[in-house]
Amino acid sequence: MERTISMVPRARVLAGVGGIVAALLWIAFAGIAPAHGAQTITMAGKGKNLRFGGAKAVRPGAQLRVVNKTKPAQVGPHTLSLAQKKLLPKNRRQEQRCFDEGRICFDVAVAHEFDFVTGEVGAPLVDAGLEGWDTPFTADAEGDSWYTETRDESFSQAVSAESGRTLHYFCAVHPSMQGKIEVR
Repeated sequence: MERTISMVPRARVLAGVGGIVAALLWIAFAGIAPAHGAQTITMAGKGKNLRFGGAKAVRPGAQLRVVNKTKPAQVGPHTLSLAQKKLLPKNRRQEQRCFDEGRICFDVAVAHEFDFVTGEVGAPLVDAGLEGWDTPFTADAEGDSWYTETRDESFSQAVSAESGRTLHYFCAVHPSMQGKIEVR
């Protein structure tokens, strides 16, 4: 008889804990797109106020859409390039030297097949690693990057990075434009 009585409270406790866990998971993922829903990062601003805005988190497999909302005739083209955080310029001097050979902006330009004489871009999309957003530029290897020079142009592809990763990104043309997105 005691066993039956002691199991009823235990079942209620387990059901209560399960409800709390479900509620916490719902709260943790509130505001994050469903697995196949789109999240958006925008390129915006004027002059020295250029910035990335939008999504701060995305689920693996979700579409990540990048939209250029600037006027390229005024500010020039942009990239959204994944890179290791340690390679991103941290101050004005590093930004000014970013296109030196062997630096991250130079490496992104080379990956996009940028012609330093004509200004032509041979490869608007650089997709290293798995198909989709997952691979950052490193000191030794290309990463994922998209180039745009048209206002309101957008590009979408799935996030192939695994949950728990943080994708750091920047614009190789305007290296002070930087952001990150959590993959959850």
